[in-house]
Amino acid sequence: MPSTASAAQVRQVDVLVDVARWALAREAQAAGLAIAAPLPDLAGLDPLPFCSAVRGHRVSPLVAEHGDDLGLPHAAMEQVQELATQEALAAMTLAVQTPRVLDLLAAAGIPALAYKGVALSLLTTGLATDRGNGDVDLLVHECDIPAALGLLQAQGLRLEVFSPAQVEHWWPLIRWSTRELLLLGTPAQVDLHWSVTQEHGLLPPTADLLARAQVIDVLGAPVTTLGDDDTLLAACYHLHHDAYRSLRHVVDVIRLLRSRTAPVVWQGRPAAMAAESARLAVALVGGLPQGHLEALGIPPAPIAPALRQWQAHRHDPMTRDRPAGLTSTFTETRDSYRHSRFVRELPRIASTYLLMRLAPRLEAPVNAAGIVQAVTGRR
Repeated sequence: MPSTASAAQVRQVDVLVDVARWALAREAQAAGLAIAAPLPDLAGLDPLPFCSAVRGHRVSPLVAEHGDDLGLPHAAMEQVQELATQEALAAMTLAVQTPRVLDLLAAAGIPALAYKGVALSLLTTGLATDRGNGDVDLLVHECDIPAALGLLQAQGLRLEVFSPAQVEHWWPLIRWSTRELLLLGTPAQVDLHWSVTQEHGLLPPTADLLARAQVIDVLGAPVTTLGDDDTLLAACYHLHHDAYRSLRHVVDVIRLLRSRTAPVVWQGRPAAMAAESARLAVALVGGLPQGHLEALGIPPAPIAPALRQWQAHRHDPMTRDRPAGLTSTFTETRDSYRHSRFVRELPRIASTYLLMRLAPRLEAPVNAAGIVQAVTGRR
């Protein structure tokens, strides 16, 4: 456990996990599933660090919904309800802006889908606001990035890291080493993705994801999002990508698994990654009937490395120093990229680190495409 974590912080996160386990059991019972969980011991709960844990793990809607039945102390309940209200209001903005941005791209003939955010909230809870605040996460074909970027910038959004000229000159390296460009602005930020995954090969190609997308209703507006199979695989990936430190991602995975009846069709490295995330989520918060994972065809998976990540970072889930790049230890990097074959991914990890830190300060490189070819052997 990092030295920066106090015993009180870790204790309140552990209480929060018990609260989430009990709340998810109540959800399962309401769906007719026979799942039991002990009522959490809230004796000695400290409202300030507990609510800090709720905020950091972004599960205030879940805690607020069940707070009265849990017997949450009044001071803590008031803070949790305020957090949940703030998250719901921010989510309403996302619910309005998501279909608007998709309509903008569709009018220009750019195939796109929105994922995470309000789409995932509706697929897991039936409510647009249950996952709270965030960005509008869009997925488009790599070849459509320049046109999509131009449209979004014309709406007043601006790139967080690069200038438009830097994107143009560095594009061969950017497209290989990362998966998204963040655009800042109001009323909502936009994450423009050409790949769901940072590592190569952990989800199907973007063209396949767009081809089998589904359309859901968001406040009366149609929104294109990932199909059910891809939604579950992506949720497992995001738990993996965030170094197994986010309770909100854990809750997403459990809810998607609970509603699923058809066996999964994953194979290879995606199957190994998703099995680890699914097994870790169940180990932390339960929420599924006995044998449910086996019935879905999800194989056993070692979760000890993922559990170590959770235990080391659960007190500080919002920290963005994920175990990747040149600032991490070899062990952390190896664990994070375990399913991507660390040695093969090392040039991409290193180039991402250097690109994100140095490119905004540099003039256009002489030959960015040549850099990619030299490092990867690919054009």
